[in-house]
Amino acid sequence: MTELITKFAGQSKIIVVDNSEDQLTQVEMTLKKSLPTLTILKTKSGKQGIEMAQKEEPDTMILGIEISDIDGFKVCTILKMHEQTRHIPVIMFTGEKNDCNSRVKALEMGADAFLHKPIDSSELTAQVKAMLRIKWAEDKLRKEKEALKHLVDTKSFELHFEKEKQRKSLEKIKLYAEIVDKMQLGLFLYHMENVNDDHTLRMIHANPMGCEIIGVLDTELIGKTLDENFPFLRELGIPAEYAEVVRTQTPLEFENIEYEDERVKRANFSVRAVPLPGNHVGILFENITLQKRAEMAISNSLKEKETLLKEIHHRVKNNLTMVSSLLNIQSSYIKDEQSRAAFAESRKRIASIALVYEKLYRSSDQGKIYFHPYTKELADGLLQSYSISRDTVECRLDIPEIQFNTNTTIPLGLIITELISNSFKYGVIENQKLCITISLKEEENYLKLTVQDNGPGIDQNMDWRNTETLGLQLVILLSEQLGGKIELETGHGATFHILFPQRENLEKTRSIKMDPQATSIR
Repeated sequence: MTELITKFAGQSKIIVVDNSEDQLTQVEMTLKKSLPTLTILKTKSGKQGIEMAQKEEPDTMILGIEISDIDGFKVCTILKMHEQTRHIPVIMFTGEKNDCNSRVKALEMGADAFLHKPIDSSELTAQVKAMLRIKWAEDKLRKEKEALKHLVDTKSFELHFEKEKQRKSLEKIKLYAEIVDKMQLGLFLYHMENVNDDHTLRMIHANPMGCEIIGVLDTELIGKTLDENFPFLRELGIPAEYAEVVRTQTPLEFENIEYEDERVKRANFSVRAVPLPGNHVGILFENITLQKRAEMAISNSLKEKETLLKEIHHRVKNNLTMVSSLLNIQSSYIKDEQSRAAFAESRKRIASIALVYEKLYRSSDQGKIYFHPYTKELADGLLQSYSISRDTVECRLDIPEIQFNTNTTIPLGLIITELISNSFKYGVIENQKLCITISLKEEENYLKLTVQDNGPGIDQNMDWRNTETLGLQLVILLSEQLGGKIELETGHGATFHILFPQRENLEKTRSIKMDPQATSIR
């Protein structure tokens, strides 16, 4: 303990306040003799002693009663009143040994010890050491108390944070539980048990909608295995697949499971297995019986309509063929060659339309026609109708695998019919093979149909847009019907370009005015 006090004294300060210079010197010499490393501050003023105590925070104060400005009792009282200095031990010099009043008053003012004058050196040293021990113990206790308070505050904050976290978690759990109970999908919650390498799914929760859909109470389901609740699932291999969901943590969905037992009439369900933490799996399901019945009814109705539509296409094609035959018969009674040629042209146009319905009748897609095979068959038919040898004519096609509906195919077919017919009529040059090229290209949101031949071409001075020829007038009108424009490129043969929008953009482009003076498309 002596070593501890000596070590502590080397870091300690003492303030001595007395009006006697001799007394101050005696106290300093006595304490330096036994505690040489002790820092000793002296003053004769009580006010200065108080200021020094507030600034230096000494480990002990030694006060005389008689001080020049303020007596020692007053100084002691002031020190003990302030928070900063109240913990400083105070030793007071009292009067004679028989001066009990001074001793009592000193203790009442807060003094921790007192000495009688004349001061005994050994007693002074002992009292100072005792005060240093007290101060050291109090400081240590205060620091421990502060550390304990900090620890308590920290733990209190952590405890409050944890309680708040638990409270919020409980609120979330309650909210999720409420959502699960009110959701319009059935939910069964299973836990996977592993017994002798056999994975068993045992139900631990069923929401009200799930029980309502199945038609049972949750008490009849909870605690039982999946096999016990729904034996028919064993044949479908469902339990093993649900166990695999837990093992791989990968959801599994069944779009249609048929279910039937004594509780539920035959029904269709959409089922989804979702992996959950802790070897759990949630089974979400919905009764889709009405939906499946509606889909079946729509499918049957659609098949009936497809059959009916095929029949309509077939009848339209037959009727057009009949009209063509009637025109052919009627033309046999006409003597005028020009009128007979007009009948023949009409028959070709009807054949072009009839071919559309023939393709629709044979197509698996009742609304669309592949344009390449249609164009090839159309060109072959025209070649046969004009009785032209294949050795003198070559027809080339550059058309992608594209489909059109009848609103696009019929006008395009009629345009091609008229332009090929013109090539057959006016494009033949003696000792030269007639080459006709039909191409279809995409240009941004537009399509460009080009019909070209290597014949003599059209006279550049001819106003072909205002010609009285029915064929060209029909081509112009059909191009406008498609929402497009037609241009003629002269030079080596006749080349017609028809630029028209894609069908899905047709409505919005109908209002665009085409400039009739626009340059030719190249």
